Amino acid sequence: MRDSLFNTLVDAGQSPIALEGVCGGIATLLPKLGRVLALFPGESQNSLIWVNPRLYAAAGASELIEEAGWKNFGGDRTWLGPERDIFVRDLADPWNTYEVPSGIDPGNYGLEWAGNSVKMRNSFSVVNHRLRRECSFQLTKQIIMIPNPLPQESMGAEIQAVKYIGYDQRTRLTLTSLEPAFQVDVWNLIQVPSGGEAIIPTLSETWPRDHFEPTGESHLLVDADGVWFKIDAKERHKISITAAASTGRVGYLRRLAGDTWSLIVRNITVNPSGPYIDVPWDSNDEAGYAIQCYNDDGTLGDFGELEYHSTALDTNQARELADCSQVWAFEGPAECIKSVGKSLLGVKLNERAR
Repeated sequence: MRDSLFNTLVDAGQSPIALEGVCGGIATLLPKLGRVLALFPGESQNSLIWVNPRLYAAAGASELIEEAGWKNFGGDRTWLGPERDIFVRDLADPWNTYEVPSGIDPGNYGLEWAGNSVKMRNSFSVVNHRLRRECSFQLTKQIIMIPNPLPQESMGAEIQAVKYIGYDQRTRLTLTSLEPAFQVDVWNLIQVPSGGEAIIPTLSETWPRDHFEPTGESHLLVDADGVWFKIDAKERHKISITAAASTGRVGYLRRLAGDTWSLIVRNITVNPSGPYIDVPWDSNDEAGYAIQCYNDDGTLGDFGELEYHSTALDTNQARELADCSQVWAFEGPAECIKSVGKSLLGVKLNERAR
């Protein structure tokens, strides 16, 4: 499936790039869309992040690319927040007026090589519908493949039994308008296949904020160590955790087949004193939310999302915002994956993996 995805994208004129991981494996990038599309640790043929299945067949890929409107390709994409202001034209009727600005996604990314890394750059304008103001920006994303964060000597035989691939994503948002207009943030979303559980470690027992339909016990577990959010692509839910409560990491644990499991961990920088401006659509005064998780109901695809927002760029005070995060992806025997998860997330995985 790894080779068929790459070849299909080539045939569809998307000019993909395959970056080899420091410890093996392949990251498939779509530079035109400014994203890592798929992650294959070691010799694995299955991407650990969600890819629209239509992209694996030539006919389906061509049809998807040619469709009008926003296209859900999958992968690790970058949008701007706050969502309420940039993506919703009318808060009184949000679902019928929700629109992804084409300048953000798919955008019009250019590609340049920077040593052993890739830079993708996009220039665009967006409208803040609530304030009725427009602003122009340039977004630069640099992808650098990185080694396993767990040294072999600390894990022993367990780490050798696990396949790994990871990357560093450095994002820079620059105001290009002559006049300032409004606050924005960098909003990164990595899509994951359904069938697993998102894990948000917290500093104390923290109940998340619901954005859409209430998330019940079937999809949510909260304890003193963190928040566990089931991703099954059967019910629409979205939850948020504040920067003050977060450890700066979020994981996704999923059983693949038999005793083989996968784990994705995203490491971000949180600043509890910084301005976090993305809020639920029904709120005007809540703030501080840094990490979010989403479960689709199957309408958009068989996936969920690990999301985070950076602190805000106030265009009245500065012209540039820099953000950096790391993605570490693992595949291997259940007990080894659980040990890796305990080391990187600080919580035990075996009692709660459903």
